[in-house]
Amino acid sequence: MKNEFDAYADFYDKWNENFISDIPLWLEYARKCGSPVLELCCGTGRILLPIAREGMEITGLDISEKMLDKAREKLNKEPEEVKRKVTLLQGDMRNFHLKKEFNFIFIPFNSFLVLLSSEEQNNCLRSAYKHLSSQGRLAISMFNPDLSRAEGVLRSEGDILEDYPQAGDTTQIFSNQFFDKPKQIIKVRIFVDTTRRSGELFRKTIDLKTRYFFQDEFEKILFSNGFETVELFGNYDKAPFKEDSPFMIFVAKKR
Repeated sequence: MKNEFDAYADFYDKWNENFISDIPLWLEYARKCGSPVLELCCGTGRILLPIAREGMEITGLDISEKMLDKAREKLNKEPEEVKRKVTLLQGDMRNFHLKKEFNFIFIPFNSFLVLLSSEEQNNCLRSAYKHLSSQGRLAISMFNPDLSRAEGVLRSEGDILEDYPQAGDTTQIFSNQFFDKPKQIIKVRIFVDTTRRSGELFRKTIDLKTRYFFQDEFEKILFSNGFETVELFGNYDKAPFKEDSPFMIFVAKKR
């Protein structure tokens, strides 16, 4: 996997600063399962740091060194007792060897969906299996696909970002998407439009592909890699999964 996710590092926190609804669920499972915890695709530490502040030992793995640099910047501002709880590693979730077991491993915020091939998906789950303790839990969060969404429509992605990337600038993020239904892939183009204080407009584009899954299909993938689904939620408030739920949040154990 290329480090195309470096492109998000500069604006990721600003873009997602209001998205906190998933954090209580991850905190609950970290407490319930106990240390140590492993977050795959930890990014800038949006979830990792709240878990460490709860006194949990947590390792964050991410392929993007730039995202990890942002996490390190934030970690450096934390008290020493929080810093001691955190290990940040650059690595690929498809194939990692950390020489320890974890009681809770999770892949949040649709991150698993960037694995487009069966080989990549299986490699990731096999690596997770090797690192999960016998009584541990694996949790993976992904969107529930809505194939009725119109293709090619430009949509705003959240509020205008004030004073980004420089004071006086305003930045707005848009996206459009197209479905490759035979391959179950969504092709997304993200437009990062910045208006300078001078009035000049600059656009940066980022292309992203994600592989979507359906409930039964993904449970079979988990099973074939040694896991058994023990809970399935449709949202971060632990609402039961239904056909029209916005998310699928799988919690699995070794079978």
